Amino acid sequence: MQANSGNDTISGGEGNDFINGQDGDDKLYGDNGNDAIVGGNGNDIIDGGTGDDSIFGDDTLLDEHFDSAGYLFKATVNSYGNDFLKGGNGNDVITASLGSDTLSGENGNDIITSISDSNIPAENKNNVPIGATIADLVFDPAYFNPDGLQANDILIGGAGSDTFEFKLLINAGVDIYEKHIQSDGTIDWMGVAGENNNYHDHWVDGIGSDTIMDFSGTGGQGDKINIIGHTVTYKVLSSTATQVKLGLYSDQGADGKRGTGAHDLDVLGIVTVNHDGNFNIAKDVAVQTPDIGSFSGVVGKEILGTSGNDTIVGGRGQDRILGLAGNDALYGDTPLLATDFDSNGYLKYATINTSAAGSDKLSGGQGNDTLESALGSDTMMGGSGDDLITSLSDSNIPKQSVAVGATISDLVFDAQFFNPDGLKANDTLIGDTGSDTFEFKLLINAKESIYKQHLQTGGIVDWMGVAGENNNYHDHWVEGIGDDTIMDFSGNGGEGDKIRIIGHTVAVKVIDGNGKISGDISSINITNGIDGQIRLGVYSDQGADGKRGNGAHDLDLLGIVTVNHTGKFIGSDITILGPDIGSFVSA
Repeated sequence: MQANSGNDTISGGEGNDFINGQDGDDKLYGDNGNDAIVGGNGNDIIDGGTGDDSIFGDDTLLDEHFDSAGYLFKATVNSYGNDFLKGGNGNDVITASLGSDTLSGENGNDIITSISDSNIPAENKNNVPIGATIADLVFDPAYFNPDGLQANDILIGGAGSDTFEFKLLINAGVDIYEKHIQSDGTIDWMGVAGENNNYHDHWVDGIGSDTIMDFSGTGGQGDKINIIGHTVTYKVLSSTATQVKLGLYSDQGADGKRGTGAHDLDVLGIVTVNHDGNFNIAKDVAVQTPDIGSFSGVVGKEILGTSGNDTIVGGRGQDRILGLAGNDALYGDTPLLATDFDSNGYLKYATINTSAAGSDKLSGGQGNDTLESALGSDTMMGGSGDDLITSLSDSNIPKQSVAVGATISDLVFDAQFFNPDGLKANDTLIGDTGSDTFEFKLLINAKESIYKQHLQTGGIVDWMGVAGENNNYHDHWVEGIGDDTIMDFSGNGGEGDKIRIIGHTVAVKVIDGNGKISGDISSINITNGIDGQIRLGVYSDQGADGKRGNGAHDLDLLGIVTVNHTGKFIGSDITILGPDIGSFVSA
């Protein structure tokens, strides 16, 4: 379930829900079930209810939220509010980043995590001179929260053996982290951490002044504290019968002395631990030092439409395309060409390298929009209006999963068969409001020696002719589509959404959580208005007989489409079409 941009109240009810509050000051309730709830921007109140819930106060930070020097933009800081997050019964995972948040686990063995939220610490030269030791450190917000941000979280475990985590994130200026962008667009933060040639090349962001309200460790409920981050450690600032203050700092030289780097011996924050007398610091506090970054990857260029009817093509790479108002056509990638494949029909590494990094985000906005994505794990949101949202084949040549003579009852839908190369190919489709069509186009492909027999005037490939080539064991096939998800399907009796699955010899069955076929799509008849989930397995039945023949790609597994629905979903909402659409137009 996805909220609008205003102040929303959403209840998940029975079942396992995904709730995204987006913008605004929202009230989000998971109720029963194992729920995943994201508050988004604003001052949110989130209650997971019963079940083992995962609760996130804010969206994940992206590179766009920081300026070129690594400082949080003021607009980012202002948009993230002070959240109240409550797990309820069950073993919950509760995480908060920006803002002065309250995290309450209540019953169960919970993991409660506070993430860096007080920006870049003041250069330690303002705190201690070169050669100073940890004994000289002054733990004052003027140093670990110099911008005075809302960054003082309250953590409450409740009953159960809880783990309180404090994750302090490494950051860097754009000139440093861009040197360590990997092929999939993520950043090698270990590489960033190794950059030590400049005075101000990387640092650990501060965590503010956080408070644990009810710690009960060794001899009590068995609570634990994990302090996590690059070069991070702590010292005891004060200790009484019921309260301990821990000062967190970054010891880049691992020697307890201030070196010449701008951020060696930075003070990062204070954790105040209110306890019941059961607190053995040596046993109950653990330090881990992985290189966790302030953001996971580079978003890529942002392309904005106009208030009119726009056609925008993102091209290769990782794009964010916002259509805004009007009836827009948004394409995440340029069409694939014959030269993107080798002679055996496999995508070339160079193609995968540029396009897998292109996990695009397409947002149609208002109007009746057309959104289409190819390679990459893309996110497409139609917005308001009656939108057409299309995911194309993007997981390469499938791998044979069953022997000759097997039937569809032997199929087990697993990514090792429909995405054997582990490509970025798991798209997320969100219709939002309106009567939307979710379209999945599975494309035919062939070896170079085969498709060149069917070149027409102008180099256009006759893919119908290619589809008729059956003399060779490995002459043509249908490319996989990955593991895609529709987030908000509302079919007959609801908003009138539709699903179209298109491709040469393509067939569809309902599958269970283990990937086994559990029924025909005609058996889908959900009209009760209760949110739920259906998984569809897509495969290629070249003989149209439900049996594996002698061809190399008969009964190939092509992918999974997970449909999260609003309780309005019947079999006739799905249409299967069988045209011979090629992976590229001309050679």
